[in-house]
Amino acid sequence: MAEETQNVKTPYRTVYDNFHSGGWYTAVLYKPREEKDDGLIRDGVSKPTELAEGLPATLQFLEGPAFEFFTVRVARLEPNASLWEHRDYVELKDDK
Repeated sequence: MAEETQNVKTPYRTVYDNFHSGGWYTAVLYKPREEKDDGLIRDGVSKPTELAEGLPATLQFLEGPAFEFFTVRVARLEPNASLWEHRDYVELKDDK
C-alpha cells in the first residue's frame, strides 16, 4: 500500500490549518456520497473516491473488514512539520 500511494498522482491538499505548522497534506479516499471532496470530515454513508478506486491494494485492505466509514483520508507529513495536539471530529454533531 505504501508503494501504491507513493506512485500514484495523489491530489493532496492542506486542510485544518489551525492544527498543524504547515507541511501536512491529506487526500480523501472515502467520503459521504453527496458531499464535496474538499478534504473536510463529514458524517454520512461513504463511498470510495476516484483516487481510492485507483489504489487496488489500499481499497482491498479497507474493504476487507466489515467497517462502515464516513471519511477516510491518506496523509503526508513533510520533514520538520508538526501537528498540534487537537481533538478530531469537532465539526460533527455532538451526538456522534
